[in-house]
Amino acid sequence: MRKKKKQLSSDAILVAVGDHFNYIVGRESLDLHTRYRDASNTVELVDLALQNGDRDTAISHLSLAGGHGTISSGWKIDCALQPWHHGKSVFDCLLCNSSCNEEVRVIGNDSAGCMAWEVVLGNDSWDVYECSLSRDELQQLLLSRKMSKL
Repeated sequence: MRKKKKQLSSDAILVAVGDHFNYIVGRESLDLHTRYRDASNTVELVDLALQNGDRDTAISHLSLAGGHGTISSGWKIDCALQPWHHGKSVFDCLLCNSSCNEEVRVIGNDSAGCMAWEVVLGNDSWDVYECSLSRDELQQLLLSRKMSKL
């Protein structure tokens, strides 16, 4: 699944295969890179931002997150780029708002195929690119995280 892009929000991707999942959350999109048009790559951009005391731009370009976990653990992360994410729910790290824990819907019908489905986690919408489950099975799988709240 890929999080639908909203203005000034991060891209995110969630892939689940068997009992395993991987996720990645892109940089915070603050549209501050336009201040450093001379930078030819991210390293130069961050260096220029820091030289100019522009911490927000530097952080926004270093804020990539990603990791791995298992679904049977209640969607808990067991390995992440940021060690403080270990043991957290992947849905917390996907930057879902607090209602993400309450609202999960898979919209669409099985006959149209999964690419026509939309997953709603709280206020965030996600596109489904591939799925071997039915729409109802996918919704149950995403709701299964509530079963393990240790």
